[in-house]
Amino acid sequence: MAAALAVLPVLFCWKLIPESPSWLLVKGRTDEALAELGKVAWWNGKDFQVEAARKDLDKEQESEDSGGAAEKVSLLQMFRTPNLRVNALLCTVICMSGFLCYYGMVQNTSNMGEGNIYMSYFLGALSEIPCWAVPFIIAKMGRRWVLLTLLIISGVCSLIFGFIPMDLPLISLAISLIGRMTANGAFFICLQYSSEIFPTVIRGKGVALCEIVGGVAIFLSPIIIYLAKISPILPTLIFGLFSLLGAMATFFLPETAGKALPQTLKDGEEFGVEQGYWDFMWTKKTVDRGCLPGNIKIGEEVLEKLMLPKVMSYVSLGGANLKFGAESLENLMLPNTMSHMPLGGRDSGLGESLENLTLYLDENVV
Repeated sequence: MAAALAVLPVLFCWKLIPESPSWLLVKGRTDEALAELGKVAWWNGKDFQVEAARKDLDKEQESEDSGGAAEKVSLLQMFRTPNLRVNALLCTVICMSGFLCYYGMVQNTSNMGEGNIYMSYFLGALSEIPCWAVPFIIAKMGRRWVLLTLLIISGVCSLIFGFIPMDLPLISLAISLIGRMTANGAFFICLQYSSEIFPTVIRGKGVALCEIVGGVAIFLSPIIIYLAKISPILPTLIFGLFSLLGAMATFFLPETAGKALPQTLKDGEEFGVEQGYWDFMWTKKTVDRGCLPGNIKIGEEVLEKLMLPKVMSYVSLGGANLKFGAESLENLMLPNTMSHMPLGGRDSGLGESLENLTLYLDENVV
């Protein structure tokens, strides 16, 4: 009763939760999407030009409408796409593993090795406090390798715990607390990571699928705990194996941090195909924010030269013949030989350095 009453005020705060601009755009609610983007820009101290953005979005919408009316997308259509189908199944595996291991370890707290059930629950609760840093960690280091590491540590701790002699309760307690802490951290990441894998047109249904599979895993976790009556090591062995299964599934998923998330089924099918299994994403900022003024714009011909979407034209640089000074080029990590090259001109030797310019533009939109 007390726990239910504590959560009750959340029901009255639903208006304070912002809606996803991507979802609003997909649903054709452009005004609401622009309003949400304006709030994001305001919180980040950016100048968001609503009318310019609306104009570009209207052009994009006209282009899409000329190609035919958009049809509703179902999970069945998603499973017909080879790459997205595999990613979706891998997401269900990691959600099942994350939910099962975390809830199972919480329910198994009384068997952590201390002998005092109250102290075990107290220490178990304390072990979850460091997991509050997980959102900040994945914002810097990405989702994939952080989740992979947490699941591996959780799995190894669970397997080791099952073979620790009964006369070493403190060691058992320490190992089990590490396993529970890392399982909790993995649980925090699972749904967020999965939601970023699914394209916007199917994201809600995809996340619902993952939650259903995770709910089944939670339902099965007490049954696994009761297997301790057969053998005390059975629950921890099962949790350890499922953690390692989740880690294996994570290894084959693409990284989503710092990437433009997929919007359509085609985007979802192509998402991550250029990434390697051993790629590591460290999302620290490498561009000086102060190298260019924030109120200049890029013309459409420049965007075409840079291969940037036209919807960004309201946030970036100036006219088609804008020239960079040497200092600006140095801050953007572009070669100084370009200091007198008009971006909108005929010269196209911008090379790979434009990735840094794209990063700068992205950072100054949001």
